[in-house]
Amino acid sequence: MPLPIYLSMAIIVILYLFFMEKPLNFLQNATIYMVIVFLATLFITIVRMELHLMEKSSGHLDYISFLLYRNLLLPVVVMIFINHYLQRISGENKVFLFFFILFILVGLDWLNDYLRIIIFTRWNLFYSGIVNALYLLIALGVLKMLLNINVQESNKDENL
Repeated sequence: MPLPIYLSMAIIVILYLFFMEKPLNFLQNATIYMVIVFLATLFITIVRMELHLMEKSSGHLDYISFLLYRNLLLPVVVMIFINHYLQRISGENKVFLFFFILFILVGLDWLNDYLRIIIFTRWNLFYSGIVNALYLLIALGVLKMLLNINVQESNKDENL
């Protein structure tokens, strides 16, 4: 049951990302995506396998849904946050956007728990909210570093 839900959400989120106006170029978006995928994979693996704070479901299709969440939905939602963050002018709008996206990410964690894809043993949604807020703040830090890099393009072949 959860696999069609996650596939539908993944298609909707990817289509939204594809058609939205993005102030970042492809390389900057890809860098943020890769950093968040790496951090999410590392963090969830440590929490699940080493600390045993959560357990995965025994079903194989449920695990595919979990992989869709960890490797696709979470990073793409963070990329949508970063691209909308750059379009906002006032600080109030940025704070509202931060908490709105954080609410969405915690809602995805709740959906994982509700559909029994992940079973929280010594974990709860408050901890998930803290971790998701850290993902968003780390993405903002990566964004600040990427915006400070000056890219110069030239017309001559440098044979790299």
